[in-house]
Formats: sequence, structure tokens, C-alpha cells
Amino acid sequence: MSEELEIRVARNTRDVEAVQNLWNAYWTSLGLAPEFQGFADELRTLPGRYGEPGGLLMIAWDGERPAGTIALRRLSEESCEAKRLFVSPEFRGQGLGQALLNRIIAETRSMGYRTMYGDSLPSMIEAHREYGFRQVGLYSAAPTRERFTSSFFSFRPIKSVETADWL
Repeated sequence: MSEELEIRVARNTRDVEAVQNLWNAYWTSLGLAPEFQGFADELRTLPGRYGEPGGLLMIAWDGERPAGTIALRRLSEESCEAKRLFVSPEFRGQGLGQALLNRIIAETRSMGYRTMYGDSLPSMIEAHREYGFRQVGLYSAAPTRERFTSSFFSFRPIKSVETADWL
């Protein structure tokens, strides 16, 4: 990663537009229709449910280039969901995905959430386990699983934020 790398909450128009572009690339890479799970509306209304104070929309910039993104939305008083972790192909393999996940985990802790959920591709299962997540059942009323039963999994931290050593 470049020394110019900055991960921040997307609070201005430039940041939000860059996140929209990254999310479009993410969604396209998964081969999903824009209408699936209301993605097109979600994209159009960003930060929407990922806005503060209950959520976060984050972007990583490498100088003037948007490099990656991750988001967080509130599920309940004590739980949240990490969404849309995406790193542009030219920035992969440099630890940016880990940096984004570390940042959102730290933010989750400071926001007082006890449990963080998320869906993941099968190729990322081991990476999530290394962070202290474990596979769980459905946690959302609109799971990605309805279309990708064998391709997506749900995770949550094993420990509460008060005792977690992975935060």
C-alpha cells in the first residue's frame, strides 16, 4: 500500500460518488442485477442506511484514486452488519482489505455494538475465521442466501467486544 493511503468515513459528495463507483464495480463483479435486493435504490440513496450515527460508509483513497470501501449498518441496538467490502483490482494483494476490515471492526467497537454480522464468499471463509468470526445461520430478513445458497455464508464474532482480542 502507498504511504498516501487514507481510510475515512465518506461524508462529502466526492467520497460518496467514489463509493458508488466502487459499489458498481463490486456488484458487476458478482454478476448481480441492479434490482436484486434493492441494490440500485441503495446505491442511489447513499449513505442511506449506512449513514451515521448507526452506520458507516467508508472509503480508502490512495492519493487521488479510490482504492476500496466497506460499510456498516445497524441491525439492532447491539448488532450490526458489515457490507460491501471491496478493493479495486489494482490495489489487491497489498493488505487493503485487511486494513478496511480492521478499521470497521474498531469503529464497531467504539459505536457500542456487541456483534457484527456479514455475508461472505466461500473463498473468504478462512480469512474471516482468522479474525475471530464463525459461521452462523441467517441473521437478516433479506439474506443474500436466497439466490446463492451454496455460495454465501454468515459470520459473527465469537467474543463480545468487551473481551475480544481481535479488535
